[in-house]
Amino acid sequence: MFMNNNDKREEVMERLFHSIDLGRVVVLLVDMQDRFLDNQDKRKLIPEQVALLIRCKKEGIPVIIVECEGFGQTNFKLSEVLCEIPERKKITVVKPDEDAFEGTELGEILETLGMKTLLLMGVNACKCVYKTAVSARKLGYEILTSDTIVAGNCDEYEHSLHRNNLSRRRDCPDCGQRTGWYVKREAETEEYYSVLGMI
Repeated sequence: MFMNNNDKREEVMERLFHSIDLGRVVVLLVDMQDRFLDNQDKRKLIPEQVALLIRCKKEGIPVIIVECEGFGQTNFKLSEVLCEIPERKKITVVKPDEDAFEGTELGEILETLGMKTLLLMGVNACKCVYKTAVSARKLGYEILTSDTIVAGNCDEYEHSLHRNNLSRRRDCPDCGQRTGWYVKREAETEEYYSVLGMI
């Protein structure tokens, strides 16, 4: 039987939302600001993230929007959906650096919410999303994600920075370790899965 993208997405999300404790999960949307997004990111990520946010609104799952200070607002297509989420179910955190826990109240917010699982989506996978995930794991949070809602590797990230005059091109000392952390799967059938379990 033929299944279109929307049907497949719905089926995958059904499995996800039936497998997690909805009362202990929060979405972390990291750096989905246009300054960090190329056209491929917009085509690939945003429809998946929009669908997930719509489902989170339906399930009453809180969303934390993480934005990098000085780089503008979250992409407008995502913002349109975020506007429909009740104010009590969304929080914006502005971070001064790559790690969303560093120099922010994110840790305290999560502790107050009593959440134990972070459903992580955003860019760039080898820098800001990765560093945030590492800090979260060290604090005892489970990280769930999917390669459909996270994008960017070190090389792409550095080229993007260079193109936008945000920094000089530099070599990443451990990009091999960081580039693929979010595509580890426990089984081929899993679309969303726990990552960084060894940290």
